[in-house]
Amino acid sequence: MSKPGRLLRRMASRCLGEPTMTRLVDPVIADWQAEYADAVGQRLIWKSRWIRYSGYAVFAKTLVVHGAWGLSTSLRGWSGEDSGALRRMVGISTAATVALVGFFAYIPFAPAMLLWNALNAGALYVAIRLVLPRRPATVARTIVFLDMLGSLQNVQSNALVAALIILTFAAYERSHTAIGSVAAVTGTYIKVFPLAGVSFALFHPRKLRVAVAVTLGMVGFALLPLLVTPLATLTAQYASWRAIDSRPPSARTGR
Repeated sequence: MSKPGRLLRRMASRCLGEPTMTRLVDPVIADWQAEYADAVGQRLIWKSRWIRYSGYAVFAKTLVVHGAWGLSTSLRGWSGEDSGALRRMVGISTAATVALVGFFAYIPFAPAMLLWNALNAGALYVAIRLVLPRRPATVARTIVFLDMLGSLQNVQSNALVAALIILTFAAYERSHTAIGSVAAVTGTYIKVFPLAGVSFALFHPRKLRVAVAVTLGMVGFALLPLLVTPLATLTAQYASWRAIDSRPPSARTGR
């Protein structure tokens, strides 16, 4: 079996400079390959598989932290220009997220895990900086790091959902109705409890606009699968999910 990380190094070398490759990428991949070779040499099959796949998450987090650190330093305040840039970022990120989730179905597990974990870690890293100055943000990131690490190792969406809740709060605090509502709705369609983030708008001067934006967002996301599936199929799926959800927990688990 080939050593892990070769393809990632080739991809990284096309995007990163030689100093970054030498100081950051090469040491991470070298340690990854050494641990993998040691596990294979001891015939620890399951351990070697764990090292192979968890290494993608470690590699992703390393690059995300390295890249996002520089980005976060520029988010000290939201001027008019910053707000426009953030709106474009949210629009592009939303479209990219939809495309990325669809793309996951057509790529191998390891690259999909890498991209998903990078999205989760990067979103939370930047979101914290939106609501805290640099030093408190660093403390907050340190506090949540271990919990985020566990989430990423299980390829969960907790970090992304938390980032969307934070973004909802930050946007409503700055009277950015559309951004906060899109963040809340996006999080809700991943896990339902981010919908509670809409309560941040209770102190928003434009509550009606928030209600309209959230309603339109919920309807829009509900109809989004029509891009790839017929209406009859989508209706049947929603009916099936509602039937399953209406059953008692014992019937769902088969106990």
